Amino acid sequence: MIFSTKTISNFVLTMILVSLSSFTFAKDSITVNKAWVADAPPNSTMYAGYLTIKNSGSEEVELLTVSSPKFKKIEIHQTQIIRNIARMVEQDGLPIFENETTTFAPGGLHLMMIGPKSNMKIGDKIELTLKFENNLSKTVTAEVQKRVSK
Repeated sequence: MIFSTKTISNFVLTMILVSLSSFTFAKDSITVNKAWVADAPPNSTMYAGYLTIKNSGSEEVELLTVSSPKFKKIEIHQTQIIRNIARMVEQDGLPIFENETTTFAPGGLHLMMIGPKSNMKIGDKIELTLKFENNLSKTVTAEVQKRVSK
């Protein structure tokens, strides 16, 4: 079977457009909101961050990393109770399922924010960049808020 140059060019162009449209759809289907960071005592070496991620798309998207210029490192953690002891288990990526909202909240999923580059106080703003698969990233501003006791 012989294909003309025009046929091959049209096929390649169509494949590129389909790829770009699915990338745009994935980007627009992820929203991040309700971001906040719990306050901590002065000179703390770790803070905890919380937020919600909504995937209104029809495909699962994996959260790969979170970063901030105000911290040396941010890890995604899940609190688990093992033998009546709460442990924070680092997650190697986190699937954000299609048509679902994933909530990071005290006692569950959270951002372990390690090595602050300065002391944080209530009202400070922290820029967080969430990187997802397929080169998708979202930036959100989190405010340091008073930790509410249970």
